[in-house]
Amino acid sequence: MAVLSAFPSSFALACGRSKEQKKHIRRVTIETERTLILRNRSGGCATWCTHCGVERYMVRLAEAAAAASLTERAVCRLIESGLLHFVEDEHGRLFVCRESVEQFR
Repeated sequence: MAVLSAFPSSFALACGRSKEQKKHIRRVTIETERTLILRNRSGGCATWCTHCGVERYMVRLAEAAAAASLTERAVCRLIESGLLHFVEDEHGRLFVCRESVEQFR
């Protein structure tokens, strides 16, 4: 038992620390900012958003997911819960209101 109690102090002295010295921990926080530029190459369109009540630019599901840093599945859940606005075209393609995506971020 005496060997175990002597080990920590002898170890500290061997490392160049006295018994009174304490370890100092520094915490570093790094903040980042991301800018995402949305372009019309993805097949978005300007159309009437029934929830906003005005004409808005609608983006495809993949572009909305990228803008919100979410998966497409998570965006669909937000649409189903009513947090994101959407329209479907005559072919069944889903378009999300870009304004609602930007407000969600």
